[in-house]
Amino acid sequence: MTELQCRLISSEDSKEVLDWRNDPVTREMSMNTSVISWSDHSEWFSKMLDSSTRIGFIGELGGEKIGVVFMHVNKSTAKVSINLNPAHRGKKLAGRLLRKVMIEVQKLNPKIDQFIAEIKNANTRSAEIFVQNGFVLTVVGDGFSVYNYNQKGAGV
Repeated sequence: MTELQCRLISSEDSKEVLDWRNDPVTREMSMNTSVISWSDHSEWFSKMLDSSTRIGFIGELGGEKIGVVFMHVNKSTAKVSINLNPAHRGKKLAGRLLRKVMIEVQKLNPKIDQFIAEIKNANTRSAEIFVQNGFVLTVVGDGFSVYNYNQKGAGV
């Protein structure tokens, strides 16, 4: 099995990240289902790259970009968002990418001991991926649920 690699996101990844985000299936499973314009995306992406509290990773397998994971860090907690390249859905890569990025984020910021994901209730596949990676359902909301991973005692 080829080893999955992950690296910090760069400005060169912006167009692909927008394309993946505007994919119809991604939009359907996102909290915001709107098509994102290039100008709105460019502004957001630039701010994300310059932020001290946001971090993004690109997953690569065999030289191909397979997906992106974003983390919004607040003290010892990181809110997780993941999106696969539509060409790589159904290949059981999301869980591997999630695990790899969690490890890399903790290397960059060892204070992080809790990860949180807000997942649309209709997005059962994503919920399964997070649960398989040690996340626990903690809140069922109106349209979405919150999953937590507490590293204290669990280890990534």
